[in-house]
Amino acid sequence: MVRKSALFVLFAALQTLLLYQLIYTKTSSQLNQPSNASPLPRMQNYSAHDHVPPILEHRECLHGHLFFGRCFCNAGYRGDVCDDRYKEVLPCIDNPKGTIITDLSAESGTDRCFQHEENGRMVPPDGASRWAKAQRFEFNLWASSGGSDDRISTHLEGYKKFSALAPNVNLGSLLEIGCGPYTQTKGLLSTLPDANVTKITLFDPSVNEYVAKVKNCAYSSGRLAKYPHGSGFWHFPLETTKNMPTHTEFDTVLSFNVITHVENGYTWLEDLYKTVKSGGLLLFSDYWYDGTHENFWFVPDAYYHPVRPFRKVYDYFFTRFDLVYEHVEKVPNRPSGLTDHVGYWILRKK
Repeated sequence: MVRKSALFVLFAALQTLLLYQLIYTKTSSQLNQPSNASPLPRMQNYSAHDHVPPILEHRECLHGHLFFGRCFCNAGYRGDVCDDRYKEVLPCIDNPKGTIITDLSAESGTDRCFQHEENGRMVPPDGASRWAKAQRFEFNLWASSGGSDDRISTHLEGYKKFSALAPNVNLGSLLEIGCGPYTQTKGLLSTLPDANVTKITLFDPSVNEYVAKVKNCAYSSGRLAKYPHGSGFWHFPLETTKNMPTHTEFDTVLSFNVITHVENGYTWLEDLYKTVKSGGLLLFSDYWYDGTHENFWFVPDAYYHPVRPFRKVYDYFFTRFDLVYEHVEKVPNRPSGLTDHVGYWILRKK
């Protein structure tokens, strides 16, 4: 009887110890979560950990691109180091007539030779020449537009007028990447007139041409014009540059609708990351194109915007940030073969 009682006591003690360990483990995991932790919303049926290659110890990537230490494969390849050529890739076809293609046939103009089924179109093989043509196209577009803003009202709606930020938020040193002639910074400041800004830096490869030749250029006077047009100027110190300032970190960085214009989407996202201070804000808005037909071609939209990421690329990039705000929309009334969404994000660098 005594032996049974002792065994019962020992069994009860073990149960108590296991219960305590379970409670302690759960409590510790809760304590280790940041107070504002919020998981990034994902597209349906996609997890940030699905199909993402492991970090490579030797930093090798045979047929792909190292992106924050992981190998993202070229079209037709797969595997941790992109060494498995699992399908034949048809060549790209440049459509010299510049016509609109709607039949999606294999004979039409297409960028299929660099569209990966999970990553999208990230690195055009003719990236430098396409980029140069795109820059000329953008400049001619703005020089002839006669406008004064670039879809600011659309971005304000997508960001709900930046209501996720406090009215007196400290934006500190602020950089806008790919500012164009009109900027998105003036839209941001129109909803946050009491924000603290120490300096504004505007980067665009064509910034000097915009100042010289685009009517209503928002910074041609050396000060940033307010939104809407004709309502005065902001007093914040302002500088412009045609070179991306990857050796300087900023408190707040804006990048709206830029990635489709670059030569290499992976390199550009890494450079974008470098410009944000630890703990700083990234206001990032852009498109992703999951489901786009590999033969999709639409001039000038595709030709002058060759980089077309799939959401997986963004999700991996976003793991370096805490989510402050997200709003996504499917873009309506798009050409046949194109499926695209637009996202509006506010992220804080870890």
